[in-house]
Amino acid sequence: MTCQNCNIRPATLHYTKVINEKKAEVHLCEQCAEQSGYTSFFQSSQSNFSFHDVFAGLLHGESTMFGEGKNGFSNTNTVRCPGCKMTYEHFTKVGRFGCASCYDTFKGHLNPLLKRLHGGHTEHCGKIPERMEGNIHLKKELD
Repeated sequence: MTCQNCNIRPATLHYTKVINEKKAEVHLCEQCAEQSGYTSFFQSSQSNFSFHDVFAGLLHGESTMFGEGKNGFSNTNTVRCPGCKMTYEHFTKVGRFGCASCYDTFKGHLNPLLKRLHGGHTEHCGKIPERMEGNIHLKKELD
């Protein structure tokens, strides 16, 4: 796709505008985008965007429907993983667990987070191939 402005260079920035319920797509090359005032959000020098910050914001949700403190837990700092000694507070700062034991240790803290992230769905309910569906249900009943 070529730039809609100069019709010479390939369009590398693609924007979709919705104004008064009307959708308009803009396809510009980098030079024309800069001249027109469009900048890539992730490349802008004014942007301090960080996926870590977004994730940390989810971890530090202000919802108090589960209890008193952040994420509804009043003693999240005292729980430590027996494997790596990581605290939940440290997990919220780093954004990843230190070892496999962390998943079991912080399971109670993760359920409210996962419910927020996945709209209340915390169990996988994937598709089953049609020809296997009957066998799987029978196997579950036998177990």
